[in-house]
Amino acid sequence: MERTVTMPKLGMTMTEGVIVSWAVAIGDVVQKDALLGEVETDKVTLEIEAPAAGTITQLLVQPGDTVPVGDPIVVIETHVAATPTPASPPMQPPLAAAPAAMPVAPAAAAPSFTMAEVAPTPAAVPPTNGHGPPKIPSTPLARRLAAAHGVDLTVVAREGMPVRSAAVLAFVAQHAASLQQPAAAPPDHPDATITPLTTMRRIIAERTALSFATVPHIYLDTEVDMSKLEAWRLREKARGHAVSATTLLTRAVALALRAHPDLNSGFVAPTDGQAAGVVQWQAVHLSLAVAVPGGLLAPVVRHADRKSLDELGQAIQRLAEQARTGKLKPDDLTGGTFSISNLGMFGIDTFHAIISAPQSAILAVGRITRQAVVIADADGSESIGIRPLMKLSLSVDHRVADGATGAQFLATLRRYLEDDIAVIVDGPTQGA
Repeated sequence: MERTVTMPKLGMTMTEGVIVSWAVAIGDVVQKDALLGEVETDKVTLEIEAPAAGTITQLLVQPGDTVPVGDPIVVIETHVAATPTPASPPMQPPLAAAPAAMPVAPAAAAPSFTMAEVAPTPAAVPPTNGHGPPKIPSTPLARRLAAAHGVDLTVVAREGMPVRSAAVLAFVAQHAASLQQPAAAPPDHPDATITPLTTMRRIIAERTALSFATVPHIYLDTEVDMSKLEAWRLREKARGHAVSATTLLTRAVALALRAHPDLNSGFVAPTDGQAAGVVQWQAVHLSLAVAVPGGLLAPVVRHADRKSLDELGQAIQRLAEQARTGKLKPDDLTGGTFSISNLGMFGIDTFHAIISAPQSAILAVGRITRQAVVIADADGSESIGIRPLMKLSLSVDHRVADGATGAQFLATLRRYLEDDIAVIVDGPTQGA
C-alpha cells in the first residue's frame, strides 16, 4: 500500500518549508522513524522521519524546492515486515565555499588542538576496506555543516548511527574554541567570490534591514553596579544553589516590563479601514538571542514574569541547549514581546541592537567589568572603590515609546539589580 508523506506543519505559523536535502533515494528500504530528509523553515532546520516501514518509490520534490504545508513530498510503498538497509544519500553537487558562521564561543586565544585532542575517540568507526578514509553515514546538511566548521565526522560518529545536523551542531557548540576552520581556497582571479546566503542568513538579512530602515530607533545607555547581586550569587553558590547572572537579569527585565507595560508593546501598521496603533501584550514573553553556527536564533521564554528564579533558569538553559543542538521547534521562536541580546560572554562592553519587529524594544547587555568609581557614603563623603559594572543599552521604537519611557524602564531595572534584590529573588510570580 502506498503512503504519501506531506510537508509537515512544524509550527503554528509555518506555511511552507524548503527541502534542504534527501537522506534516501528511490528504491531504498527504510524502517519506521528513519530519517528521510531535512526541511528548513524561516527559523530552524528540522528532520523528516518515515511514518512507516517501506520502500521509497517517489521523491516528488527536489532539494531547494519551497513546498507549502500539506503538499506531498515523498511516497513510500509500505509493507508489514521490512528488512531495513542503510539509506544511501543521493549524490550532491560540489559545494561552494561555506558561508562564514557566527561563533558560538569567543575565538580569541583559541588553543591549537587537533580534533583527536579535543574529543573522545568514537566507539566505532566504519572500516575503510583499504580504499581511502572511512565513509561516515551522514546527512547532506550534516556534511555541509562539518565542512564549514572543520569538523571530522569520524569524531562525531556513534556506533554506526547516521550523523545528523543536530550532532554536528552539538559538537561545534562544545568544542568551538578549539576547532580549526578550514582555509578558504584562494580565488583563481583577483576579484572576490560571492557565497550564496543560507536560508537563515537570508531571513536575518531581510528582517534586520527592514527593521532598521522602517523602525525609528532611539538608544538609551546606562551602567549598573552589580556588587550586591554578585555578593548574593557568591553566598548562594556557597550554599550549593548556583544562579547565573543571565537568569537574574532576565527576571529583573521581566518584572520591570510588568511595571512599564508600554515597552511590552508593538507597533501596528495601518491597513485598509484601520488606522495605525499600538498593541500592548498582557503576557511577558522574552526572546533571548542565542548565537548558533551560521546565524542567530531567539527562543522565547513564555510568561517569564510568572516563573520563579529556578524555573526561569531551567527554561533558559533548556532553550539555549536546544538552540545550539538544532532541536528547537518553530513555536519556540514565535510570540516574543521583548528581546534581550547578551554579548558579554564574547568580551563586548556595549553595543546597540536592532529591534525585532513587531516588538518595540530590545535590551543589549555587555560584560561585567571591574572599574574604579566614585562612591558616595551615607554622610555625604566620597571615596574611590572598585565595583563590578555592567553596561546596558536599550533600543526603543520611537513610534511606540519616547526616551522618557525607556529611561524610566531602565531606572526601574537598575534599581532592581543594584538595591531591590529581594524583588528579583523573592518577588511575586503571579498577578500584575
